[in-house]
Amino acid sequence: MNHRTAKRLHDAHRAIGHILAFTANRSLDEYRSDVYFQSAVERQFEIVAESLNVAEHDDASLRDVLPELPVVVGLRNRIAHEYDSIDHQIIWDTIQFDLPDLYKRVSALLDSHGLGGNR
Repeated sequence: MNHRTAKRLHDAHRAIGHILAFTANRSLDEYRSDVYFQSAVERQFEIVAESLNVAEHDDASLRDVLPELPVVVGLRNRIAHEYDSIDHQIIWDTIQFDLPDLYKRVSALLDSHGLGGNR
């Protein structure tokens, strides 16, 4: 894994960690009612998607390890370009059901290359 790919994976890992920390012990209703909360989460989603997108362009084999890459990038595009029609339930469900596994897999990928997910 080259340095640029590793950096992008670290960026994604850190941003996913931020989302999980921001949303821990919080509810969908709190998310829906707090523009600051939404903004923080959405910004981290943008970082996750952009960093994984660049990493995938550098190393196409990531598609095999992280098959949800197109979905993550699509969610980022929706946040960035269709911000006025974001479905908060979809974002919340992604956080609850998809991000914990993605976080573990990105961490394992970094670990498997001796790069450690927590750098």
